[in-house]
Amino acid sequence: MVRTISFQTLIIAVLLIGMGTMGFQCSSPNITSARMYYQQKKYDKAEEVLNKEIQQNPNNAEAWYWLGIIQGAKKEFSKLVESWNRSLKISNQMQSKIKENRPYFWGLAFNYGAKNLQKARITKREKEYQKAIEGFEAAIKLLPDSSAKYGAYLNLGLVYLNQGKQDKAIEPLTKSVELEKLEQSYEILGQIYLAEGTDLQRQGKKDEAKAAFEKAIKIFDEGISKYPDSDNLRVNLIQAYVKADRTKEAIEQYEKEVAIHPRDKIAQYNLGVLYMQNENYEKSVLHLKKALDVDPDYENAVYNITVAYVNWGVNIREKLESEDTGDKPIDSRQYIEKFERALPYLEKLLTMRQDDAFIWELAGKLYTSLNKLDKAKEAYEKADALRKNE
Repeated sequence: MVRTISFQTLIIAVLLIGMGTMGFQCSSPNITSARMYYQQKKYDKAEEVLNKEIQQNPNNAEAWYWLGIIQGAKKEFSKLVESWNRSLKISNQMQSKIKENRPYFWGLAFNYGAKNLQKARITKREKEYQKAIEGFEAAIKLLPDSSAKYGAYLNLGLVYLNQGKQDKAIEPLTKSVELEKLEQSYEILGQIYLAEGTDLQRQGKKDEAKAAFEKAIKIFDEGISKYPDSDNLRVNLIQAYVKADRTKEAIEQYEKEVAIHPRDKIAQYNLGVLYMQNENYEKSVLHLKKALDVDPDYENAVYNITVAYVNWGVNIREKLESEDTGDKPIDSRQYIEKFERALPYLEKLLTMRQDDAFIWELAGKLYTSLNKLDKAKEAYEKADALRKNE
């Protein structure tokens, strides 16, 4: 699931450029009538006579130009783009006029997209989403560079995301990363690939998931190179590394994160868990303790520091047993000390999860290892009773 990101959609101040210099020249009667209707804001009448002219003379570049003007006035921006393209395909007769009036209609189209996106976020209606798409797509076609400057590609991607169409959002967001280079663009596009990889992973498609995670890593990494102070991009990059089983890089990034935010209990906790997975129990305990320094009742940290100490002790015991030659007794003090350190955390965990049979069974095992047999018996009985009541 891609996290919703707030992005302030700009409304462009539109200047009336060129529209006041459309003087009456020698044209066909239909075009002359269309101009008059345009000035009177009788757009349907104007469109009617222009369509009549085009039916009679389909290669009239001026008629297509004027049809685009009328369509723009009616906020039919995709049709405007198509009509102007037809005019330019026929000849360059209206090229200067089209160039002169592009900024005006670009502003109208962009604002049309922006206002409808704002409405759609509230109403959730498909009608507003489609209008927003039409506005942004037309703006991009009319003036690609200006559109990139004001985030049209990002906004178009946001429309598709709000519709739940992540696949369609990828193309405009990729363009946004290439041209607009906005922090939000890197974050959202990377999150799409991260979500895609997670879905593929659930389906057992490991290779496809790995490829999606690598795309996410590339996007987040590029974003961080441009926005090195972005907390969101750093956190997302770490998640992508973890998902891609690139634990070493994830640990390196988390070390940077906790250096910047030492009291971020979640970062300290996650770093501790990653070190535990790598069997670096000393560093695991160090960072889990730092998480608990911030929040002593952080239940996940209490549980995992318990597990870290127990696994640390088991690891030491197994190593000693593998090296045992039988010449002398194994020095149990090395691993017993780790079990003893786990005990206060486990006992705190028991107060937090009093109805968790698994935790009571873990307590039974730990008490047995510490030769606290009465407490071990009590813990095992509690675990059995809980399981019977499940």
